[in-house]
Amino acid sequence: MTPDFSPRQTLERTLRGWPIIAALMLAGVLLGWGFSLLSAPIYEAQAEILTGINSAQVGSVDDEELDLIINTAGDVMDSTLVRQAVLDAAAVRGWPLELTAFSGSLTLERKAHSWVFRVQDKDPQRAADLANLWADEALAALDEAAQYARLAEAEQRALDSLVTCWQYNVSQPQGSAACAPLTAAELQDQIVELNTAVQDARAEAQGLFPGINYALNQEASRPTHPLHYARTNLMLAGAGLGLLIGLGLLFQPWRPRRV
Repeated sequence: MTPDFSPRQTLERTLRGWPIIAALMLAGVLLGWGFSLLSAPIYEAQAEILTGINSAQVGSVDDEELDLIINTAGDVMDSTLVRQAVLDAAAVRGWPLELTAFSGSLTLERKAHSWVFRVQDKDPQRAADLANLWADEALAALDEAAQYARLAEAEQRALDSLVTCWQYNVSQPQGSAACAPLTAAELQDQIVELNTAVQDARAEAQGLFPGINYALNQEASRPTHPLHYARTNLMLAGAGLGLLIGLGLLFQPWRPRRV
């Protein structure tokens, strides 16, 4: 704290100068509002996909497991491959977009068991079309990953059966009718081959739970009103700038002090 600093004098000077601060803040708000009118309006469209599990098939799961299942589905739907597929589909419609810039206009938000696909664009119809394209590509990615997840599950059961047969053949040289006519060596070769197939299927499944359910819950419609948060941000920034300028004028070093 400098020797000349006085909290009381600082407060008194601020209170005396509040009309200047208020006027500058108001001017900043108006300036921000004016800038917002010069910028092109931004529209946001939303599509929604509902996710869950087939309880009749897999039974009940706890909240932590369900949370992991839903989050994994979100990772599949928000992958770079899915976004690139959306870009390719958009290019076919005559909308050439670049991945990095395009990704900045996309937001995938989880709401309980649902995933909301938000797309922002200056063209309201294009925002809706891109949101629906994204949801369509996300569903296609889920279809493919779920197919591999079910394949991995079936192959794992077959692998477990082969391992059981191999263990029985090793312990019982006469073999088993259920595993005949395969020898232990032949079983071992098939185990290695099937294990590789299981790992490949799991990689393609991207960790997706085989008993997952999903469906399009809401298509994106053409938004009728632009977003206003950009205008709000500009107005708040203008008010903050006015406040700083006002305080700077009140406490500038060359300002003469009253005796």
